[in-house]
Amino acid sequence: MMNSSGTWAFGMLPSPFPHMFGLRTVRKPIKNLMSASAEITEDGKLAVIDQDSRTLMWETSNVEKASDLRLLEQGNLVLLSSDGRIVWRSFDFPTDTWLPGMNLTAEQRLTSWKSSIDPAPGRYSLRLNPPDYGEIALFYSNGGSVDMINSHTYWTTGNWSGNAFAGVRFHRSFYTNGNFWVHRGPLESGIKPPLTRFVLDHMGHLKQFTWSQQSEVWNTFWSQPENVCRVYALCGNLGFCNGKPFNPCECLNGFRPIDSVSWGKEDFSEGCWRQGGETCNEDDKFEEVGAVSYERTTVVSFTGSRSECERVCLGNCSCIGLYHNPKNNLCKNLYGSLLNLRNVTSDSTIQDMLYVRAQTIGGGNKKNKKTSFLVGMICGILVILSVGTINLLYLRRRKVSRRKGEEDSVFQVTNLRVFSYKDLHAATRGFSEKLGHGGFGLFFEGYYRILLPWL
Repeated sequence: MMNSSGTWAFGMLPSPFPHMFGLRTVRKPIKNLMSASAEITEDGKLAVIDQDSRTLMWETSNVEKASDLRLLEQGNLVLLSSDGRIVWRSFDFPTDTWLPGMNLTAEQRLTSWKSSIDPAPGRYSLRLNPPDYGEIALFYSNGGSVDMINSHTYWTTGNWSGNAFAGVRFHRSFYTNGNFWVHRGPLESGIKPPLTRFVLDHMGHLKQFTWSQQSEVWNTFWSQPENVCRVYALCGNLGFCNGKPFNPCECLNGFRPIDSVSWGKEDFSEGCWRQGGETCNEDDKFEEVGAVSYERTTVVSFTGSRSECERVCLGNCSCIGLYHNPKNNLCKNLYGSLLNLRNVTSDSTIQDMLYVRAQTIGGGNKKNKKTSFLVGMICGILVILSVGTINLLYLRRRKVSRRKGEEDSVFQVTNLRVFSYKDLHAATRGFSEKLGHGGFGLFFEGYYRILLPWL
């Protein structure tokens, strides 16, 4: 389905798809895209249906029954009643994209994707800042919550002066009674301006793009905040922001990403954890990070040497690191989580050095060490006993075989014949003529006839 000028099209496409500005219809994707269909139901609502299972995946919220679906010139998808009135429009339900003609209000906001390929609601939003709603702000909300109490503001436009915002200028923008929008009409010269759009990406940046008719690509016009490390919780807990435009997050020494798959997709929100697991040990070490800033943690301050700071921290598994100022011996032990770690070495007033608790290489819990030692010792004893038993059986069998071999070889060496008891009894006539006796037994006289062949 396309609008009259062919600028916009409506359909169901795989995510991500180039030049797509979608409705956030369902959080659970349809596995077989070929089975998905959009249709107006008997109730007059636009619905997305999985034809394989005949499951309703999403539908519009209009109360009045619609009979027609139309795509307007601004890209606004609308439902019309039988008499031509608009009963529902997509511009009232923005996702991560803000097009000219859309309004930002106290209730309408942009919400980022969860990742570069997952259109589920992410952690960042763009909305008017309460209570006066006189400026636009970027917010971080863990889990996508819209609760202002649990949200963190990390960038604002500044207040509206009547003609523009104090901190940034949106070209041909308007603000009236808590409603802000961008207009795309002819310029004063009469030239039609290029198509523009604003996108709140999954990494918390608000970007403005303009469409190049010649190259048919979207060019970045500007991006806020300019410093990537100003995005709240961009790198997650114990993640360090290096300020690079690509791969801006990294884990500290002794730590690794919790979710390496998401990390590879530029979703760093899960942060980092200890390489040896989350179990704390009394023999943990402290990695020097340097002069950095941080947020969202509990700080317990006291006076003491660095070794005293470490001793206190090692006694509590909730302690994740410490600051120490060598000039005044001020300790700041940190508990909970560390967000927004970034360098502040350019600030000469920062003298506290951060040390993060990490596992000693080859170290481990003492109880685990003792258990491993006992298991190893028992296994060693069993191996020795098994080898000894096998050797003993082998030697005994070898001795028996050798003795039997010696007995069999006597007659072979002397070339003597072995007589049976019956033969001896007949030759001695029933052992009737005894010759004598000695240490080897009794001696009897006997005759045994041997037939020799004629030569």
